[in-house]
Parts: sequence; C-alpha cells; structure tokens
Amino acid sequence: MKRVWLVAAGGVAVLVALIAGAFALVAQLDVKALLQTAVYEQTGRRLTIDGPVRPAFFPTLGVSAKGVALANAPGGESPTLLEAEEVRIGVGVRPLFARQLDVTALVFVKPRLSLEIAADGKPNWILAPPKPATPC
Repeated sequence: MKRVWLVAAGGVAVLVALIAGAFALVAQLDVKALLQTAVYEQTGRRLTIDGPVRPAFFPTLGVSAKGVALANAPGGESPTLLEAEEVRIGVGVRPLFARQLDVTALVFVKPRLSLEIAADGKPNWILAPPKPATPC
C-alpha cells in the first residue's frame, strides 16, 4: 500500500513540474507577441490582447488569452471586427515536437461581431494576408 502512495505522489510531483514548466515557457516566449504577429501575417488585421496569455491544459492543451480584439477593415464603421472576453486556442501535441503549430480548437468566450459591407460591396469578414510592398 505504501508503494501505491509513493507512485501516486511521484505522479502528482511530475504533473506539478510540467504545469510549472508550461507557465515558465509561456512567460519566456512572449506568446502574446507571437500570436499578434501570426494573426497579422495571415489576416492583414491587428490583433489586440489586453489581458494575460496563459497556458491551458483542459479540455485541450494550448493557451488562453483574455481581452482579445481583431481590427476591422480600413474604413469600417466599427473599430473591431471581433471582440471576445477570452479566446482559448487548442494545439496538437505531436507537431510541437517538430516546432510546428497545429491549431485544433478555437473557442471564443462572449464574442461580439461587427459584420459590415463597405460602399464598394466588400464585406469586412473576408480576411487576407497583407499585400507585399511593390519595389520602386
């Protein structure tokens, strides 16, 4: 019986160490800046994160960001296309070992969307990477 308790205590200690390591890794990597850069590169829109970005373990492995807003299209009436109290991003574990990011879940908590159509007929929900600058 004593052996079972020792194994259980060892398992708990390993779990605590993994959680502490994840928090340290997220703090060290500046995940907020990485997310903002990745979103801009893929959508051409600025992502603002006013709150903390923390690791998440349940229901999926990933990160959680609070106070998130995605900028609207230029000339839009609303300053944002999307605002959310919190965004939870789940990632695949195996690709992380190959230094790749595979988003498996994207959950918006209390989202607010501002869908608009510009005078030229272009909707603000069409997202595209920014066009490269043309050389002079």
